[in-house]
Amino acid sequence: METKKSPLRTLSVLLTVAVLFGVLACLPVGAEEPLTEGDYEYTVENGEATITGYTGEGGDVVVPSTIGGYPVKAIGRNAFHYYDELTSVIIPDSVTKIGNSAFKSCRMKSIKLSANLEEIGEEAFYYCNIDSITIPASVTSIGELAFGFCGLASITVQTENPNYESVNNCLIEKATNTLLRGCNDSIIPDSVKVIGVEAFSGCELTNIVIPEGVTTIGDGAFISCDFTNITIPNSVTSIGDSAFDGCALLVSIKLPNNLKSIGECAFEECWSLESITIPASVTSIGENAFSYCLNLTSISVQAGNPNYESVNNCLIEKATNTLLRGCNDSIIPSNVKVIGENAFSKCSGMTSIVIPESVTTIGDGAFSFCVDLTNITIPNSVTSIGDDAFYLCYQLPNIVIPDSVTSIGNEAFSNCDSLANIVIPDSVTSIGERAFSYCTALTSIIIPDSVTKMGFDAFEQCDGLTIYCEADAKPEGWDEDWVVIYNLDITVEWGYQPPETPATIGNLNGDGTVNANDYMMLKRSVLGTFMLTDEQLTVADVNADGDVNANDYMMLKRAVLGTFMLPTA
Repeated sequence: METKKSPLRTLSVLLTVAVLFGVLACLPVGAEEPLTEGDYEYTVENGEATITGYTGEGGDVVVPSTIGGYPVKAIGRNAFHYYDELTSVIIPDSVTKIGNSAFKSCRMKSIKLSANLEEIGEEAFYYCNIDSITIPASVTSIGELAFGFCGLASITVQTENPNYESVNNCLIEKATNTLLRGCNDSIIPDSVKVIGVEAFSGCELTNIVIPEGVTTIGDGAFISCDFTNITIPNSVTSIGDSAFDGCALLVSIKLPNNLKSIGECAFEECWSLESITIPASVTSIGENAFSYCLNLTSISVQAGNPNYESVNNCLIEKATNTLLRGCNDSIIPSNVKVIGENAFSKCSGMTSIVIPESVTTIGDGAFSFCVDLTNITIPNSVTSIGDDAFYLCYQLPNIVIPDSVTSIGNEAFSNCDSLANIVIPDSVTSIGERAFSYCTALTSIIIPDSVTKMGFDAFEQCDGLTIYCEADAKPEGWDEDWVVIYNLDITVEWGYQPPETPATIGNLNGDGTVNANDYMMLKRSVLGTFMLTDEQLTVADVNADGDVNANDYMMLKRAVLGTFMLPTA
């Protein structure tokens, strides 16, 4: 009996064939899969081979001059990258080009370059352990970061090279007088105009003199170096991004009088830096320029600077009234509108700070890693709390979020493991990912029905927490995994309605208990930085004299401390 073919099956086969031919038609003419010979993968173009991969056991490697009958002309992009079992490599004289990242992170100790090499790609030997390098006379191009983080002890350029030279163990591009790479014992020549990108990255420098004549210190130029002080000449007008990032032993630095710009993260994680003076000439300071400088005790700006000022040990951008960096003992001025990204990050000696009514935004990481912070006052003017704003403030026992705040950022209070009391006002519409993760002291929290957006795992690892949601069911804008229970004891109650209870003297925030949140609200009211509602004024009048003042605050504080018994309503 003859079997009939299904029309649908026939159509399916025809479509498959059509798609296959369509894909083949889109492939570039002459495109080939990499070929393999021995430990190498390679491609061939115009009769010349490019090594594209290595599968050998490492050790001492001699790259072949021919493969598959073709001369090896190039080491391709990423050909050996992250192959950390190499100890040495010899590149044959047939090779004229080494591609980007070709030997990146290989950790080998030595390399012999081709005598006919013309191009060395970007990051070609980045993060290798090479002791010394000799650049052939034939090289015409060296890519950015070609020898970054190499820990070189010796750099030599063959004398016939018209493009590059080596002086005092410094690799220099002649046309621009740019120092591309230095060593631990380099002396920067007087001819240098630019210290290039990551020129001394990872060098164990304990002392370096930057000569007069240098105008630019490039991005990451001295990243993670070990010197304790450095003088920058007046000829320098620009300090690049991360130029001194991670110089943990740097205690002092004198910035030049002609400096115009300080890049992002320029002095980030200079943990030992004690003071900084910004010259009057500076017109631009990048984000996080001084973040994580945990021993910074003094910030000053020279008089006459039209762009920046220092007030109460705070560095402030005038045009935006943004506080860029503060110290442990800073007092935030009353004109500040924005507390910038990481402005007080790692101010580990800070125990208390008052944010003035002028502030509208607490930026990302603003108080992150303030591990000694136990008391902070947020005014009613603040509308947003940024990502990681109070990350790892693990001694902060409670915080009052004012009813002006509309958004709480990702991980805003993450790892605040002493945080036992927090009230989310019904002005809040958005709570970010992991906003309260690892707040292990929290036992209950009320989510008002104003919250229309909730990020992933907002209460991660909050074991024993009961979440009271005023919404009847999960709102559409909440992440599907807004709470991930795993094996944790987390309870969610929907449709929560606060019980009708008589007003309790001293319970200003209406959460049913009298605690530090209440006396902090009353203190702010007495200081004139917070306005109480009529209902709150009624329960705030502790001594029932018809007036809410400092006497009521002191009585309420004593009650919370257990030295005074509050009257009943």
